[in-house]
Amino acid sequence: MSRRDARFIQLAVEEANKSSVGMRHGCVAVMHGKVVARSCNTAHRASPTVWWSCHAEMDALKQIACVPRDRITLYIVRTSPQGGLHASAPCWHCMHAIQRCPRIKRIIYSEADGSITRCSPAEYCTQHVSLGLRNIDSLKQLRNMLRLQCS
Repeated sequence: MSRRDARFIQLAVEEANKSSVGMRHGCVAVMHGKVVARSCNTAHRASPTVWWSCHAEMDALKQIACVPRDRITLYIVRTSPQGGLHASAPCWHCMHAIQRCPRIKRIIYSEADGSITRCSPAEYCTQHVSLGLRNIDSLKQLRNMLRLQCS
């Protein structure tokens, strides 16, 4: 890993440490050596029993929507309470959004063993759906099942 990548990974770690969510993710968007967006994953209470979260990658994409240039690199990490790096590869939903943004030329993310992976969005493929989306899908399935049973 280059010194430059290490510097931006450290900035992403600092963002992740700001997160109040259990799985703390941070993302830094860099263009031509300058940070153009930084974010961490967040959660918001939609009602007394429902929480909505925003992944760090999605928040960074919102921030760079008006950035006129391209060649943006996303640095994505997940940290543990002890400070180590964990798996932070983008989920399917985030990756779909990243791949639809032609400005993103590279993603760099932490792996479960603490190593760092670099690739272009076109090279990355995942079937991973985040826990929150799985829960939403489960709730939809439960509602549909209850509708069938109650009709």
